[in-house]
This record gives sequence, C-alpha cells and structure tokens, in this order.
Amino acid sequence: MRFKIAFPVLSLLCASCGAVEIVDRNTTTFEPLPNGSFRYEAFANSSYPHDDLAAEKTRVKWLEQFLNDNDYCPDGYRINERKAVLKMKGSVGDIYDLFYYGSCL
Repeated sequence: MRFKIAFPVLSLLCASCGAVEIVDRNTTTFEPLPNGSFRYEAFANSSYPHDDLAAEKTRVKWLEQFLNDNDYCPDGYRINERKAVLKMKGSVGDIYDLFYYGSCL
C-alpha cells in the first residue's frame, strides 16, 4: 500500500525538478553578435550560486543548448569574458545577473 502512495508522489517530485530547470533556462537569453561572437545572459541565486561549480555546469549546459538548437558554433566555442553583476542582496542568498561573452572557434 505504501508503494502505491509513494510512487506517484515521487514521480511528481521528479517531474517538477525537470520543470524547474526548464523554467530556469527560459530566464536566460542568447544573442548572436557579429563575427561569430555571442552574448549569453544567465542568473545566479541561492539555487544556482554564481561561484558554485555545479551551478556553473548547469548554466553552461543551457548555453550549449542554445548553441545546438540554433546550429551556432558547430566547431566549438570559447568564453572570452564572464561578468557577475549583483542585482539584489537577499536573506536567503544574493541574486546576480551573469554575462558571458564568447566566440565561435
């Protein structure tokens, strides 16, 4: 009986985790610039801290999805500059806008 109740609850929780990541990626922007360069804007908060390696991997994954979805930088890319701009100090954690400036190889 416990399994019948626990399985749907766990399934719903797992599905919502994926949905949160999709919502988070949708708050990022990608802008192609001249000469095969680009500007990518993401964010950092208590869920995705600006100085956390796992959070940075997630942001890079979102960037690579933009690149793949748009057939941009088929031979690879490099990040030339990353700027973290404090947007708001919070009691749970600070919020930053992150700007990545990159170019295709």
